[in-house]
Amino acid sequence: IPGSDRTMLWENEVISDPYLRRNLDHSRWSEKQSWAFRTRFSVPEDMRKAKKLRLVFAAVDYEVEVYLNGEKIASHLGAFIPLEIDISNAVLRNQGNILAMVFAPATQALPNQLQDDHADFAKYHRSQMSYGWDWMRAMVPVGITDRVWLESSDNVRIKDIFFRSKSSHVTLAIESEVAVAGQYQLTIKMEPFNFVGQGLSLQAVQALEQSENHTFQFEFDVADVHYW
Repeated sequence: IPGSDRTMLWENEVISDPYLRRNLDHSRWSEKQSWAFRTRFSVPEDMRKAKKLRLVFAAVDYEVEVYLNGEKIASHLGAFIPLEIDISNAVLRNQGNILAMVFAPATQALPNQLQDDHADFAKYHRSQMSYGWDWMRAMVPVGITDRVWLESSDNVRIKDIFFRSKSSHVTLAIESEVAVAGQYQLTIKMEPFNFVGQGLSLQAVQALEQSENHTFQFEFDVADVHYW
């Protein structure tokens, strides 16, 4: 993982390299099948007492149902939206778990525009070039196309961060999920990503209200900025 039906079949020598010769045509049968991915995992010891546990997929492609220990816990449609599943009450915290993902057959569409104003493939929220382009032939895989991780939290968790800057002045908006209202200390650390420079570290106490989407922001200046 990341991987798809084609990469798994190739690794297990069921098909040959689809990028060579006419091998792509010989493996197109896989797009008509439903495929299941399965793995076993255990909750790390330092996460077992957390109030909330979430299973996060950065990207899956395209239509999938997710099962944990034999019970369906989620379904998902689309290739570009992350899949986040609350497994707090479904996961076995002190035992092994079996995770299974069942993918529907790959969506099929014509690469050319039909009689109306929209191309056939436009109705699917996935990589449009997979249906064929002027520089490639069609290959529509299904699978887990990005990272997968387990996430834990108790009273508060940071859901997303929005970073905006104007010159050296930074506005940092933080979207959070607050289970218990209260005063919370927040530590922010920033370091240069691709150059040697001065970092930044600051702490603040923030009053948070109970909410699934509580957004607050900080403004500050950053020294030693390297401009594009």
